[in-house]
Amino acid sequence: MKILSFILFLFGPALVFGVALPDDRSATRVEDKRTWYSDAKNRLQQENAKKENTNRAKNIIPATSFELFSNVGLIKTYSTDKQVTDSAASATAILCGVKTKQGMLGVDQSAPENPCDKKRFEAAKVESILTWAQKAGMRTGLVTTTRITHATPAAAYAKVPKRGWESDTRIPEKYRSCVKDIARQLVEDAPGKDLNVIFGGGLCQFVSCRSDTQNLISNWKQRANAEKKKSMFVMDKMQMDRLTNETKVLGLFDSNHMSFDLERDKTVAGQPSIAEMTAKAISLLQNGDKGFFLMVEGGRIDHAHHLNLAKLALADAISFEEAVQTALNMTSSNDTLIVVTADHSHTMTINGYPDRGNDILGLNKKTHNDAYATETLTYANGPGFLKHRKNGTIEEGEYPWNDPSAMTDRNDSRYSHFAPIYKAHESHGGEDVAIFANGPFSHLFNGVYEQNYIAHAISCAGQIVENDQCWRLTVLGERTTRLIVNLKMKILRFILFLFGPALVLGVALPDDRSATRVEDKRTWYSDAKIRLQQENAKKENTNRAKNIIVFIGDGFGISTITASRIYKGQLAGNKGEESYHSFELFSNVGLIKTYSTDKQVTDSAASATAILCGVKTKQGMLGVDQSAPENPCYKTRFEAAKVESILTWAQKAGMRTGLVTTTRITHATPAATYAKVPDRGWESDTRIPKKYRSCVKDIARQLVEDAPGKDLNVIFGGGLCQFDECRSDKQNLISNWKQRANAVTDKSMFVMDKMQMDRLTNETKVLGLFDSNHMSFDLERDKTVAGQPSIAEMTAKAISLLQNGDKGFFLMVEGGRIDHAHHLNLAKLALADAISFEEAVQTALNMTSSNDTLIVVTADHSHTMTINGYPDRGNDILGLNKKTHKDSYATETLTYANGPGFLKHRKNGTIEEGEYPWNDPSAMTDRNDNSYSHFAPINTAYESHGGEDVAIFANGPFSHLFNGVYEQSYIAHAISCAGQIGPSADLCQPSSPSSSHFGFKSFSFASLLIFYLVLATLF
Repeated sequence: MKILSFILFLFGPALVFGVALPDDRSATRVEDKRTWYSDAKNRLQQENAKKENTNRAKNIIPATSFELFSNVGLIKTYSTDKQVTDSAASATAILCGVKTKQGMLGVDQSAPENPCDKKRFEAAKVESILTWAQKAGMRTGLVTTTRITHATPAAAYAKVPKRGWESDTRIPEKYRSCVKDIARQLVEDAPGKDLNVIFGGGLCQFVSCRSDTQNLISNWKQRANAEKKKSMFVMDKMQMDRLTNETKVLGLFDSNHMSFDLERDKTVAGQPSIAEMTAKAISLLQNGDKGFFLMVEGGRIDHAHHLNLAKLALADAISFEEAVQTALNMTSSNDTLIVVTADHSHTMTINGYPDRGNDILGLNKKTHNDAYATETLTYANGPGFLKHRKNGTIEEGEYPWNDPSAMTDRNDSRYSHFAPIYKAHESHGGEDVAIFANGPFSHLFNGVYEQNYIAHAISCAGQIVENDQCWRLTVLGERTTRLIVNLKMKILRFILFLFGPALVLGVALPDDRSATRVEDKRTWYSDAKIRLQQENAKKENTNRAKNIIVFIGDGFGISTITASRIYKGQLAGNKGEESYHSFELFSNVGLIKTYSTDKQVTDSAASATAILCGVKTKQGMLGVDQSAPENPCYKTRFEAAKVESILTWAQKAGMRTGLVTTTRITHATPAATYAKVPDRGWESDTRIPKKYRSCVKDIARQLVEDAPGKDLNVIFGGGLCQFDECRSDKQNLISNWKQRANAVTDKSMFVMDKMQMDRLTNETKVLGLFDSNHMSFDLERDKTVAGQPSIAEMTAKAISLLQNGDKGFFLMVEGGRIDHAHHLNLAKLALADAISFEEAVQTALNMTSSNDTLIVVTADHSHTMTINGYPDRGNDILGLNKKTHKDSYATETLTYANGPGFLKHRKNGTIEEGEYPWNDPSAMTDRNDNSYSHFAPINTAYESHGGEDVAIFANGPFSHLFNGVYEQSYIAHAISCAGQIGPSADLCQPSSPSSSHFGFKSFSFASLLIFYLVLATLF
């Protein structure tokens, strides 16, 4: 069957695709361990029921119901000249398959700014999906809530060096004879003139905002009539509703952008919603027999963010999601590919630790350390600065901000949220954005991709341009084709092994993208096609996961992934944005919801319990569900609340087990694998209130004395003090551990430095504590043999010891100091530790096989660091943005929503009215120091976590279970399923060794003949 429809939704019912929407999770829902176990098992059944759809996409709708789409990925958004993109460059990448410079539309970066340089300008033009679809005979449509000539929709049809040239008056007179404005190109030139449906705003660009006296609406009508098409121009909801079977429709519902949804005139004489426009567009486009392409943009989300109007942004985001749901209800996933993504991010963060269910637009609770209650949603910059800065003189030591709780307009839709740096328009954010896909070939959107890849994957799915990768799958059949593709890839890998670059997971790493690389349309086309070959060569691995390695980057949110990737590339001498972490080429990518049962923004104890025990719990609790009493002397209740971890499940299955961390081994994340306490702080007995000490053991004692901690084979980390000197009970738990270890094996060892660790060979029980407290940040680590091993070296040694068993192993590796650096606003240390963490992942890849080893990489939560401003491509990620004529000074690219950096950056002394409250960072002489604190506008001793979703990456057996948007507690159950251990072991059916590879028996004579003929064409 062909893919008949494509719907592309750009941000910026009971069933969805056969996946049941979650239950209504009201206040009456009891969120104990049984609930989370049940939720995870239901989701696992749904994940296992997924299968690849390789029909041709007849319809394409780029389109939030989308969080249950069958495939999820991440998109790198930089443009060819900026780390943080604008909508013109990003829309050109998405819709034309070519990255370009900021502000350019429908041309690659070689385009001259002077369009009268005809030869160069013509050579730089690129086709869009709209053109490809029309050439294939498909109907086409555009829907937007912005002006139809604005950046994103214009990228589908216009070719201009400046996105602002929407009408002739916006083009400098010297260029007007050389290039048409965007509105004229829509009306007069292909592919714009051949669109079947156009809905949006911007009427002024076609009539009254013009200096050439043309009435482009009249021109559009004349052209439509000349083509003898049934056409209609409409200007309000009533007129749009009356459309039935017209083949050409132009609807412009506002002179400028359409209204924000909360401010929209919802009468029949007013503006239609984005969902209503989407519904009407689909109903008109479905009349064709060759399918359709529809692009839908929720453009006012962006505009509200630029003004720090969070309420309007979220309301428009919900309206956008309603449009997605509308498309789902009107189409079939059998022949319609729906893709939902964003062109870029914004600098809004979810910060503080608000209670679960707290108004997302409201305030965090004021603590004794706070000057006042702060907003949950804040921005890195924008016009909200003017509202929140105190008027008049600010005395030394006085807080520079107004108290938001005293603001009487907080519930107004036009309320500007806090922004500490003044900009007339808040900037975009530079972190990766999500992409969601469902329908034919949606499995092509399950990884980390360059933004230009999207257009090529869509063209592949719909076969709307020549692309033999997807043709093979639909014509030859998936099983036969995968052998051909895999054989081709194996030969390629063999050649690369002998002569070429390193390989990760059988996927060639991207070329070294140095300054000499020419990033024109041919380059981006070539990159995308290579990646498509790799994506189509993927296949599900349903072997049992004999070995399981879980990597948790503490605080390793998406902004940290993006920034550390750039930093890694820059340390290698490249621009950085084009780099990849090893895990970003894993076969599956998903998103994880991190809230705890009592907080919108989680801590590491609750999140680690969710990840490692499969149960969400309250902030600060470890190894128990939320029913646990704070008083552990309530024995019956406390015992009933205890939950098992993956460590227990693995040990019961006879697997060897290990923990590696750069924090204290008794700290929140590693402790979640073995400890059961109501308070994460109870690491040693001195930390437990005396009245409770007889009722519960401290975390260090549980590690040494109780299962599953006492049965661990390998333990590497810091925190020696919790086992001896920091104790009041006079116990030496190291001696106790040695005695217990010697009682069960003659191959045990306690080590304290890298040299001692390196000497380990075949020990079956090892405890390595390399610091009295947390281990050092990687940049400050003693790297001699008498010093501390790196996280990669600990990982390598742990795997080498655990591999000695014949029943496989489970290993948890935590990069815990990423989090600690962020809490102090020490961005350089955070990014360096993130790179060290990635090196540990690469080490595990090098030492294991994806045939029998499941590797999962995720974060427990995010942080409030944003990548903001519009720094140039290749600009030092730890550096400054360029100062513009509107700025008081150059600002930092990486900033935080709160933290101790406030004290460094606030001006000393009295701040006069109108004076900026911040020191100039370009004048700070310690900017390159490891201990340099980045900007934070709210003073907190420790910067807070961030509340947004985090990424998860998986490779190996049953890694396809991590390809969606999940509750954090789902992770443990998916691992249980993959490894056939624990409570969800029965939900995955592993393949037999013989069926996990393509065998000769599956060939018919006809298949062999086809295989021979195709092989001849390939080579």
